[in-house]
Amino acid sequence: MMPRPLLLIAAACGSAHALAPLQQSRRALLTTPATGPAAHVSRRALLTTTATGSAALVLSPATASAGSKLEDGLALPDGARQFNEFQGLKGEWTRFGERLKKTDIDDKEWEGVPLLLRRVYDAGDDMLYMAKGLAKDKQDAAKKLAKDFQKGVKDADRPAQAKDRATVIKAYEATAPLLSDFLDLTSDVPAEL
Repeated sequence: MMPRPLLLIAAACGSAHALAPLQQSRRALLTTPATGPAAHVSRRALLTTTATGSAALVLSPATASAGSKLEDGLALPDGARQFNEFQGLKGEWTRFGERLKKTDIDDKEWEGVPLLLRRVYDAGDDMLYMAKGLAKDKQDAAKKLAKDFQKGVKDADRPAQAKDRATVIKAYEATAPLLSDFLDLTSDVPAEL
């Protein structure tokens, strides 16, 4: 089945038979002597096919846009993407920390905690990126929050590998407010609302 844009392009070129399979191979058309009416038909078919193919390459949205996810609506632009990832990691860190405070986790889940910490550490990188758009005074405070957050998460890595629940909970309690403080710092909504 041919994609709809390609069919429309073929129709615009004015030759419905250009997309139909040729009775002869194209090599035979190119090597046929240029004499008589058969050569004229071959050149016409060749030119029509070439024009249709060229139009499809030039006018096809998928080719023209290079297929980027951003242009296809499957990705967010920079800034929005970092904020979205930050929110996701913040939620994941909060859910994990609150659950760890309530109950202990089994040994198999402890094996995944260092990986979680590495992903949560990336929220600090997102914070640093988002801080670029802030005023200078807020930017310095945001960078300090991001660095402090990353240091706290990094310091929890060894205890997590040792399955030290109390130390990981302390790290969570120390770093979770930094994420909230960062959101408050970047918010431009007045406090009265």
